[in-house]
Amino acid sequence: MSIQRHSDFLKRENLPIALSASELGIPRDTGGQCAVQGYDFVSGFRFSILSELKTKIAPFQVVSFDEHEGLGGRFTVQNVVSNNLTHLSNEQISLLEQQGRFIPQELLRKGKTVESVTALEPEDEDVAKRKLAFVMAALEENDWVLDVPSKSVIQRSAGRLAAKIGCRTPDYRQVQGDVERYLEAPFDRLAALVPAKSSGNRIRKYSDRFEWVLRVAVEYAWKQPKGTWKKAKEHFANLLLLPENADVRREATDDADNLIHPSDRTIQRRMRGVDHFTRDLLRKGPEAALRIHGVKIPQTLPSAPLDIVEMDYTQVDAIVFDSRYGFIYGRPWIAWFRDRMSGAILGYAVFFGKPNMEAFLLGLTHAIYPKDMRQYPGLSWPMYGVPTVLVVDCDPHLVSDDMHQVCHQLGIILRELRPGEPNTKGAMERFIRTTNDALFHNLPGSTQSNPTRRKEVDPEQEAAVPKLTMDELDSYIVAFAHEYNHTSHAGLGVLRTLKEVPAKLWENGIKDARQRRPISPENFAHASGDCHWVAINQGKIVLEKVTYYDASLAVLATNPQATPPDKSGDGRKPRTTVTRYKAWRRASDIGRLSVVVPELGRTIIVEAHGDDRRYAMGLRLSQHRLAMAEFRKNEKRPVTNLSELEAALGKHLGNLKTIYEHRKKHGTAEKFASFFRSVSRKISHSEVVDVVESEAASAEEYNYAEPYAPNPVTRQPSDPQYNPDDTPDSILIRDEDGRLVPGDALRGMVPHYEVPEADYGPGTSNQNLPLTAGAYEDLDSIDHLLGEQENQEDDE
Repeated sequence: MSIQRHSDFLKRENLPIALSASELGIPRDTGGQCAVQGYDFVSGFRFSILSELKTKIAPFQVVSFDEHEGLGGRFTVQNVVSNNLTHLSNEQISLLEQQGRFIPQELLRKGKTVESVTALEPEDEDVAKRKLAFVMAALEENDWVLDVPSKSVIQRSAGRLAAKIGCRTPDYRQVQGDVERYLEAPFDRLAALVPAKSSGNRIRKYSDRFEWVLRVAVEYAWKQPKGTWKKAKEHFANLLLLPENADVRREATDDADNLIHPSDRTIQRRMRGVDHFTRDLLRKGPEAALRIHGVKIPQTLPSAPLDIVEMDYTQVDAIVFDSRYGFIYGRPWIAWFRDRMSGAILGYAVFFGKPNMEAFLLGLTHAIYPKDMRQYPGLSWPMYGVPTVLVVDCDPHLVSDDMHQVCHQLGIILRELRPGEPNTKGAMERFIRTTNDALFHNLPGSTQSNPTRRKEVDPEQEAAVPKLTMDELDSYIVAFAHEYNHTSHAGLGVLRTLKEVPAKLWENGIKDARQRRPISPENFAHASGDCHWVAINQGKIVLEKVTYYDASLAVLATNPQATPPDKSGDGRKPRTTVTRYKAWRRASDIGRLSVVVPELGRTIIVEAHGDDRRYAMGLRLSQHRLAMAEFRKNEKRPVTNLSELEAALGKHLGNLKTIYEHRKKHGTAEKFASFFRSVSRKISHSEVVDVVESEAASAEEYNYAEPYAPNPVTRQPSDPQYNPDDTPDSILIRDEDGRLVPGDALRGMVPHYEVPEADYGPGTSNQNLPLTAGAYEDLDSIDHLLGEQENQEDDE
């Protein structure tokens, strides 16, 4: 196939077709009867899978879904090109989705479309967000039934939202079409709502930017103690003076810069259009608004796992330092995600600094996708999935518009806990207290909860001394999560006073959970907001001292419309503008960069190059910035490249020699190993062993120490390798000349219970020696116990 356009080589339809599943490198299933959240794929559903290096693609369609005994459910899928059949489990699909290699083929849209939310233009994104708000209002009015609401429901919800935000009520059919696209395209909902590029004949009075600035002005007026429509008009005029609102200024003023739009009547209508609760919320605060209007959110009782998931933050009472370079991070925070129905831990995220969107997305990703437990043998963590409702408290970033936007894109209903209603998340608060008492306060060098508790700790434990690395802290948390999910806890039974095991509730109820559809990983990069404009120089991109390289970058830089950076100025001519590309980066891994290709409306993934790859892969953005700040603090200058950054940070290993001595590295490692073994042993011993009923099986020897270990293979007469002649007629022993002669193998052996005669020296009394003359003292014998009692009575 010939490439007609400069960037056609990046189109997926131009990639080579993989005819077999072996060419794709599909992740292996961990096996076992692991209960996971299922996917809602009907027969005939089409999708594509990219290879590991994303150099090949294979189109598939679902044939059927079968329950295989002992293996769990499997989708039978067929390669559309080669007609080869293969099987995919729910876990394999989740891993492919996490890696960005699972691409569903959703409804076709006319005109030029955008495939990724990160490639949206600002004006298209604003339109899509407005459409998404009306869709969510219609679904909420329909009691969150995932189906197209009736005409009356759509009109009623659209009218309320339009009056609330101060815009024109959209047409019923327009909202109906947006709801259909939202339900049919869960892979990237926001991109699916972007309208097709067409001329149209709709005449609008004001633009979206104009409406947004006017809404900000009205909100500012309501926040003032005595703000009126005149204050809104004054603030609107001040906003027009900002450089970013130059386009709105041209629309709102005449040639003499006189304000002609909007009219006083329009501003008055927008002020009156704000509902009473929002007025009191802006002017008097949330507590007064709740007290006046009596808005209460009842606690919802879920019927299946993932129906309601609770999320909260807490600070870890321990000081950790970097495992590679040794500089101290400080006390980290941790974000927990807990399923309300089963009480199971779904995921977590360790971060530094104040709670923010980066930490939330890191924990949400960990809760949604499968966990890699290969480095934790004997432990399991099969709980993951997309929640239906996410319950959060009233932290500013958790109740922001960005948070609502992220949840709407992912198909998650966000429930905010109002102040003064602690009963709605009491189980989560109790869980955090349990983690502090059972885990964090028992860590090596724990700071404890306060200085008073710290003084009560044994001085040999050296409280508040850095003894843990980031890797060791993660290991402790994973082991604790395994133990917590597999032990019984109060409040999870049929009655609130009864105990139940979260893993058991999860396994029994996950089949009733709402089925999900794949989600584009680009949504998480877009939600993090870490967007940059970068230039391609010699096929490479440098962002915050990290170098990224890919062969496709070199081809993009040769675009006829691009300006090479090294040719943009020679000193004699004024420097021309360098062609820049929009790039998105996930805060959880700075080793990969998503670069937008404007003419295709999609992104390409490039990875860190050379030595930078070893440093950046898997590194979080917050850790990288802490390392750069540590360099600036010590060297008194900014970082030039990663090589000197790593060299300077390596000095900390010598500077922290005292910490390593206090840390007692081997002691910390042994303590964790002991904790790890106790968790594994406790869980395995608490599992119920099914009693065999077969007479043949009952006759076999049973290993009570290791009930799951297979019985040793014995050579029975039915064994084809069995030969009766191999067994000697009698026991042979060697005589004094070394010859084999018949004899007794136990002849001359000393019984194990006898004690050899010992000389205790002259003058030694036998009063304190064991009473038995020729054997070891049996501590469990009746004579010994009676003798101990008599000795205690004599002492008294």
